[in-house]
Amino acid sequence: TIGSVAGSVDAAVSFGSSLGVQIGIARRSDVSSSDPLFPLSSINAYAVHAYYKFSDSLRAGALVSFDTYNSGDTLYALEALYNGDRLRAELRAGYYSSAVEPAILTEAHVVYSVASNIGIRATARNINYFDGNGFYRVLSLGAQLDISDSVRIFANYGWTRNDFGGGLVYDANLLTAGLSVAFGGGDLDRMFTYTPFY
Repeated sequence: TIGSVAGSVDAAVSFGSSLGVQIGIARRSDVSSSDPLFPLSSINAYAVHAYYKFSDSLRAGALVSFDTYNSGDTLYALEALYNGDRLRAELRAGYYSSAVEPAILTEAHVVYSVASNIGIRATARNINYFDGNGFYRVLSLGAQLDISDSVRIFANYGWTRNDFGGGLVYDANLLTAGLSVAFGGGDLDRMFTYTPFY
């Protein structure tokens, strides 16, 4: 069992009607671990998204993100975000440049609104490491509740598989709960949500 807490802050600014930049910082810290394979650790992350807005519901962009995992990983990715009346879908594919574990990332985050303030969430993430170092996969389902226009609570239950290569495989369940707040009249659903954390 591993227990962690994480927090992030993002800000976005538009240039004209179509171009924009989103900048984010995040930190995750483990607070408990019962498995010696995973000692307590902390990760800092910094991300810059540059995007083009095709319409009110569709934007696409490029992401550069640096995190302190493995003494430093840099992700270069392309991403797209569709935010319709009932469906929100975020897709991302990229390359981790790392001296320890270079890898390819693909992921999808989908939310379907079943009511004006209730949504069903699903996430799939796959990281394939180079040089026979295996893969890391996450599948999760959850729900979210909008307390107000700017405050949301959510919870996810997921399944992970960490294949370290050479026959060592670590399977686990993942339970996540959190709170999102939009300041200054922002819209939570229009922000990219990349995180390097589990």
